[in-house]
Amino acid sequence: MVLNAMRAVVTRRVLAGLACAQFCLTASSSAQSLDVSQYAHTAWRIRDGFMKEMITSLTQTEDGYLWFGTNLGLVRFDGVRAVRWQPPNGQPLPSDFITAITGAPDGALWIGTNQGLARWQNASLTSYADVAGENVSAIVASADGTVWFGLSEPGRLCAIRADKVRCSGASQLGTVVNSVLEDSTRALWVGASTGLWKWSPGEPVRYALPGDEVGPIGLVQGNAGRIIVATQGGLKRLVGPTVERYPLRGDGRDSTPWNVIRTSDGSLWVGTSDGVLHLHEGKTDRFTETDGLSARQVLGVLEDREGNVWVSTTEGLDRFRVAAVSTISSKQGLSHSVALSVLASRDGGVWVGTPAGLDLWTNATPDRVTRATETNLTAPWHR
Repeated sequence: MVLNAMRAVVTRRVLAGLACAQFCLTASSSAQSLDVSQYAHTAWRIRDGFMKEMITSLTQTEDGYLWFGTNLGLVRFDGVRAVRWQPPNGQPLPSDFITAITGAPDGALWIGTNQGLARWQNASLTSYADVAGENVSAIVASADGTVWFGLSEPGRLCAIRADKVRCSGASQLGTVVNSVLEDSTRALWVGASTGLWKWSPGEPVRYALPGDEVGPIGLVQGNAGRIIVATQGGLKRLVGPTVERYPLRGDGRDSTPWNVIRTSDGSLWVGTSDGVLHLHEGKTDRFTETDGLSARQVLGVLEDREGNVWVSTTEGLDRFRVAAVSTISSKQGLSHSVALSVLASRDGGVWVGTPAGLDLWTNATPDRVTRATETNLTAPWHR
């Protein structure tokens, strides 16, 4: 009886300590300061009956729905149910093998397949005969109404303006256009098998990748305006006329980055062959299958308008969101992941008692956790 009572007391103290530590962190932390392990994470897995196939591309349309491209067609997701989309009678998709999708500012959903391009808008599906039978490898919808998309074999960059299709670059872009990016200055960048290209304004300019690397797979504009490039040889950035390795601090172990996005808080999320890399405030942390990701291999990454980050993998779908309560654990520097007691000090610090000792969290940042010394152990109780 005494032993059970002691266990109950310890359990209550642990739960109370965890709740207080999480609340204190949440009250003063921004999303950018959080490690990926501190986000609330939800996984939907194929093996649990969520879907029957892999999600190879994903986007959000203006009505708030998420759309998934698969090798068996389109799926619409409202956050709870995934429903297979069927085109109207007499308006078939060029193919059910979806290769790229994007939601446009005017509410349209652009659908790239291995047999052509289509647009879904106002309950009507329009296919583009000019590129019928072509493999669409990337799509970007510009704010001015232009839709840019890449083709393969040979690689070409195409634009649709006023429903007219115009393609170029067959002699320059090699076998495939993997990615297209319009940056904040409206310059157009292309990742092709022949390298990184600044396509407009002006004449196209090519930036060679180091060594014999395959052309860029994903492109994004970083916080400083530099173009960041995902390649099979790792994450790169354009500095002046040179493409160089992107400096990674923390868990930047070797893995192939397949896609990269910059979220609204300025962080970079990179889908790789070994989970998700999260780059923020000069740090790099990773979320893998052992942490609960639906699979090791990431196929797509998207931030929705609510700030949630969605990750598609070979085995399902994952969502990361900033929760009302976030955790501090040994991953952020605590001496132990179990908090037995918590005390806020008058100078804004938080003292955390763990089975391994007493820690001090200061300056409202989780990477400032320091082991308490004999001289500051009593600091919170000084009067």
